[in-house]
Amino acid sequence: MNTPNRLVDMILRGKNDQFKTVMIEELRERAAILMESLFKTESKSILNTQSQDSVKQIKEEVAITPILIPQFQPQNSYQLKDGNIGILDADQRQMVSELYKKLNNDNKHRMVKLLSESKESFNRVLNLAKIERK
Repeated sequence: MNTPNRLVDMILRGKNDQFKTVMIEELRERAAILMESLFKTESKSILNTQSQDSVKQIKEEVAITPILIPQFQPQNSYQLKDGNIGILDADQRQMVSELYKKLNNDNKHRMVKLLSESKESFNRVLNLAKIERK
């Protein structure tokens, strides 16, 4: 017999003391279940809040830390990975330097990499520098 039916049966039979005992036991059991559920919910909420605060703090720290990129100085010549040598005269070095200053950080790194990869990539950078100068 489930608890509500037991309680009704006790009231009908005039067993008030047993009714009180069963009712207290039922309330304690339900309170324990509610407290456990509340604890789990609050724990998740606290952990989520702390996680979000930690992520926010890390993002702020990263945003504050400047990304240091070394000053780029075009070289007179580049030993290319394909075995060729790329040579820049003074005017070409100036054009490449001006192009470098106009690029965002990702493209700056990419441009420096392209200057030493192959004859084709070296010439692409040089042609882009000429176009940008005009």
